[in-house]
Amino acid sequence: METEKMLIGGLLIAVIAVGLVVGVSFALTPTGNTNTNDGGTSSTPALTADTDFGQTRAASDWGLLMSDGEILQLSSLEGKFVIVDLMSLTCPACETQNIELEALIDAMGDSIHVISLSVDISTTVDQMDQYMSSNALGWPHGLDTNSAFTYYFNLRYTPTMVIIDADGYIRMYHEGVWNSEDMQSSISLMDHT
Repeated sequence: METEKMLIGGLLIAVIAVGLVVGVSFALTPTGNTNTNDGGTSSTPALTADTDFGQTRAASDWGLLMSDGEILQLSSLEGKFVIVDLMSLTCPACETQNIELEALIDAMGDSIHVISLSVDISTTVDQMDQYMSSNALGWPHGLDTNSAFTYYFNLRYTPTMVIIDADGYIRMYHEGVWNSEDMQSSISLMDHT
């Protein structure tokens, strides 16, 4: 009986200690997006959704594994606006975003590049290829290789849309579904600055 009391008391102390450690770690963890363009070593302010950053944040030349097995260098898309759709195969809102991306492509045609990247690290190239084919989506799909976009934007939601201008600068990001008219309007404003 005495041994059982000691075990229960020890277990209770362990649970309380773990709870305190977790609670303190949450209290000390900074909130909000603290990403910077240089991996966290600058005093540049954090990125804020739906704000045009101007040409202050050059996109890194990330190599992205695409559904055809090829590596797409982000720099190869310079010359046109690039819309990056950060998504997940299990995200219902991402299905809605696909409809908006189709409308954006219909409206803007060859003046933009659109790519969709799965941010789910368990997604495979074959799954992305099957997703693109089964949904008859006409733009490239791939993986957020090494979680480049996920870490850069401290990704919280899918879909998240990122706009990179024709000169290779990250201009804006939007969390949640972004309708095609608003995306087109934002791109048009950026194109004139």
